Amino acid sequence: MSSKSMSAQHSDSLNTLLEEKLSRWEFFQKHRWVAPEHALSPVIQSWERCCRRSNAYQWNKPAIASGATLESLLKRSKDLTTLSAAVLEDSEQYQPQRRLAIVVSDISACCLKFWGDQSLIQNLQALGLARGSYWNEDQIGTNALALALHNNEATSVFASEHFQQALHLFSCHAAPIFDDQGKPYAAVMIVSDISNHHGGDLALVASYAKEIGNLISLENSVSERNTLICQRDAVLESIDDGLIAWDENQRISFINRQAQNLFNRQRDRIIGCKASELFRFPPLIMHALQERSSLSHVDITFECDNDFVSSKVTVRPLNDGSWLFFMHPEQVDHKSPSIAEGSRVERSFSSLIAQSKNMQQLVELARKAALSLQHVLLVGEEGVGKNQIAQAIHYASPNRDAPFVILDGKDSHVLAQLQGLLERPNDAESTSINLRGGGTLYLEQIEFLPSDAQSLLLQICKSSVYSANTDLALPNLRIICSSCSDIQQAISAGEFRRQLYFELSSIELHVPSLRHRPEDLSALINHQLRRLSDNTQSTISISSDALEILQRYQWPGNIAELKHHLRSALQSCVQEKITVNDLPQQCFASSIQQHDQQWQFVQNLETVERQTIQHAWDVFDGQIKPITQALGVSRTTLWRKLKQYGIR
Repeated sequence: MSSKSMSAQHSDSLNTLLEEKLSRWEFFQKHRWVAPEHALSPVIQSWERCCRRSNAYQWNKPAIASGATLESLLKRSKDLTTLSAAVLEDSEQYQPQRRLAIVVSDISACCLKFWGDQSLIQNLQALGLARGSYWNEDQIGTNALALALHNNEATSVFASEHFQQALHLFSCHAAPIFDDQGKPYAAVMIVSDISNHHGGDLALVASYAKEIGNLISLENSVSERNTLICQRDAVLESIDDGLIAWDENQRISFINRQAQNLFNRQRDRIIGCKASELFRFPPLIMHALQERSSLSHVDITFECDNDFVSSKVTVRPLNDGSWLFFMHPEQVDHKSPSIAEGSRVERSFSSLIAQSKNMQQLVELARKAALSLQHVLLVGEEGVGKNQIAQAIHYASPNRDAPFVILDGKDSHVLAQLQGLLERPNDAESTSINLRGGGTLYLEQIEFLPSDAQSLLLQICKSSVYSANTDLALPNLRIICSSCSDIQQAISAGEFRRQLYFELSSIELHVPSLRHRPEDLSALINHQLRRLSDNTQSTISISSDALEILQRYQWPGNIAELKHHLRSALQSCVQEKITVNDLPQQCFASSIQQHDQQWQFVQNLETVERQTIQHAWDVFDGQIKPITQALGVSRTTLWRKLKQYGIR
């Protein structure tokens, strides 16, 4: 059959259908009923609702949203129109060239967007069916869009099936768009003139609705997931714990701000790195990672990119093969006064290692100082253990049951902290730590104490009364200070008050550096190894060769440096025994430096000798006899030296 014949046959079928639909519509308008076989049709049921509300022969333009109302509707439905446009534009290339208009509406049948043939869209707009118009039955009678939303199924309304005569020129097919809960929240409709009617448009519009619904559900899922991720990240950033997460391939996928600050590294330098390459964990953690077991609140020291971090950590494996690594903060706020924690045995004189004569003398003097409440000044290099000695004095003193409070003279808040320690307990702003009833105040680095804090401290020392609070006597307050530098220089420079120095140095104790107490070194190393063993729940030892290297080292950083190097060696050791190969390179610098200095000294002697012979050669104009007499050497020695130094 030719295409011409097929077109003629389609036209005849369409005309027959139009006449049938029109005849039924006219009968209903005249009698308000139809034949029983058509009575249950959704279209006829819609007619029955419409005939009680409107006149089928009188067209009234529908209500239309405009201005701020329309803008609000479009804003709320932005995702719907955007994703609908993506679906409909993709489908155009597969459709034959037909005069079609496509409408997307919200759940209230308000038209949000038109696509398609502009002449057809203009015909609709002439009837008031523009963007923002409401296509519900109350407004424009029976139509596919309203029926699809009413019955929750794809619906066709062709020509005279529209209740309003003004819409008989259109063929419409609409389908509801469902959300991921199965509830309708929008609709899409294909509109054509009756000459372009095609029965397959119903299936087409249903596929549009399904595809748009799927895209919106996916978009909502992604949006919800992003919201949850943002909420999760906000929570993880606000907790006090540092947190690192890595996947089953050990690639770090998350690090919060607290962990980032702890490592002092930018986030982008850590994300994506392999945990096994960035961190070197002690055997306890490595065993947990291999066995995929949990650890909770264990004290460890681990290495991060050549830096060492000591922390209480928790390790948790997840079902997908990933890991969570928590680093719990210390319970001390460094911006507030801190109270020393630990048992009295750990803070007593018996806990101090004092096998050397220097330390024995210091401990004996400190024991005597502890018996009174006189102020004490501890002087010594950084890292020599002044804090431990201060606590030993406190716990051996009459104040042993009172607070031991630590302040740092370098802290910018030290004046406010000092004032807070001495306020009345009923003061609204008083701190929970209070020394009004007695105790020990340990002031570190007093050489950096600001002048206003020095004035307050001097007033306390001289009168034992804090004038800011009436009758606030402090007879049981002891002050122990420490300094890493020569306070006399600070006094000469006008940076430290001489009177305050005299008040604080009633008893002045000099803490020896580690290089001046070599007899204590082995015991100190063994003590630190025991502490590392407790932290890692293993038994750490050291070889005799490694111990000998450490004993030859000069330890410019004192006990603090010793702890650091032992933690560093622990990360490298195999089978829990530190060997020479595990020691940091700095530990070998002492003997090399000594050798270099000796060689430099020999070089300097040779230089002096050459310069002396050259000077004698110049003075005596190369005459051998007076030169040998002046230098006190034989002719043979002189000739050898002249040849050696190339003097002519």
